[in-house]
Amino acid sequence: MNDGPARIAFDLGREFGSINGGFRKRDTVKKFIKRIRAGVPVVVEIPPELTRAALDKGILPEQLRFWALREILRRVKAAD
Repeated sequence: MNDGPARIAFDLGREFGSINGGFRKRDTVKKFIKRIRAGVPVVVEIPPELTRAALDKGILPEQLRFWALREILRRVKAAD
């Protein structure tokens, strides 16, 4: 039995016909599978007070995010 995205989309359409008229796209299922396999993204929240303090010193939010990610990568690599 082929359990590829097209077959899964077809089965979803049959099982949940009352939702969305029973129509599912193969590409939508394919994207969902890819997203699940990639894992859950990690979200790093920068506190508003830190963002404001950085802006007061002329540091842009993009720079702050870059430095935070760079430090996380440095620490992950050092843990090996």
